[in-house]
Amino acid sequence: MLAATAVNTAVFSTLLFNRNLLQTSTKLLVNQNNLKIASVRNLAAESAARNLEHDKLFKRIDLELRGHDPEVLSSYTTFVSNVCDHLEIEKSQVTETPHLKWLLTTLKDKFAKKKYKVQYETITSNSTANSSPQSLQ
Repeated sequence: MLAATAVNTAVFSTLLFNRNLLQTSTKLLVNQNNLKIASVRNLAAESAARNLEHDKLFKRIDLELRGHDPEVLSSYTTFVSNVCDHLEIEKSQVTETPHLKWLLTTLKDKFAKKKYKVQYETITSNSTANSSPQSLQ
């Protein structure tokens, strides 16, 4: 009975020691987290101060969109226009250039007769858009 009591008190004192150690380690973790949060806040303030100075990466952006389907091309043009509006970039008028037509006539097989031909046709539509140099500052 005396040995069991000694073991229980030893376990109890070990538990108390571990609890105190756990409490001090959580306090240290909390302090470290506060330091991390404070340092992150300082970095955010510094980066916000740096962002006030505008970067000038490009003077002018020219986009040329090409596609085989005019409806898809108009959809892309609308998307690019909306992106420019959202980013407050001035854009010029979108111009559509004449489409390019490519036609190729070949034989169906290497050894086929002249009357067995296949025609391949591709029509490519183009549109271009420019940004003004003043808007990208």
